[in-house]
Amino acid sequence: MVQQATPIVKNKFWILEEDGKKVGTIQAAPDGVVLVQGPIREKFPTFKMLSSKYNINTAKASKAGKTVVNAVHDYPCDCFPHNPIYDLKLRLPLYTKEPKSKSYHCAGYYLVKTDDDWSIMFCPKKIILTRQEYAGPFGNMDEINSKLSQSSS
Repeated sequence: MVQQATPIVKNKFWILEEDGKKVGTIQAAPDGVVLVQGPIREKFPTFKMLSSKYNINTAKASKAGKTVVNAVHDYPCDCFPHNPIYDLKLRLPLYTKEPKSKSYHCAGYYLVKTDDDWSIMFCPKKIILTRQEYAGPFGNMDEINSKLSQSSS
């Protein structure tokens, strides 16, 4: 039964997992480390002593695990969203691509009707949706596909 300690704050705080499930935490203390598993708190003079007693492997903090999810009100967007707002009148999650920009984009996927044909757009400008008939926002392509299959039935 091998447990995995994943660092959250370097040399100060770890999440302890077993088979992908959180089973406790390890916290740095002035005089060593503290293992917390539910109501049980156990002190150890060093992290090495703790890991040898409970057969704990340490994971490296990967930078890939710190990916930033760009989203506005749970709808994905194509860049870091600046000035995120939710337009209540149009029911659209809006954002700008630059902090001082006045051009708003709509987060998520949309079906937009142009020339009697529906096309899929990801994060279109707000002005496109105000001028065209549209359906959305959708959180992912699966939602769009289900909408298309409903309308074709």
